[in-house]
Amino acid sequence: MIRPFDSLALILPNGDGARRFKTASRLWEIDENLCRADLTELERGEHLLKRKEVYERKFPQTRQHVAGAVAANEAKGNATEKSSVASFADDTAAKTGVTDDRFASRSPRKEDR
Repeated sequence: MIRPFDSLALILPNGDGARRFKTASRLWEIDENLCRADLTELERGEHLLKRKEVYERKFPQTRQHVAGAVAANEAKGNATEKSSVASFADDTAAKTGVTDDRFASRSPRKEDR
């Protein structure tokens, strides 16, 4: 008798695709943990710091000062392409369902550790 998942093949990406998959998976895991109501403030801060590190590794153009330089170049017409990546605060708020200004005003920085 064949069970439903006996013939299921799992194909995972390799190389650069594997890194993107791992990064996306890590962001999803952190977002899931941030949505939990039973995190302490310390745990929430640690998760936000890790999410910021992973997010900025995936989207380096969103880092502080880099994002400002990109926006200034776009305003002057010197940009090679439009940036459509959300800021860390906006993306975190959207993914975790938080609509207040907590992420914008208290987003973690490495210097604060």
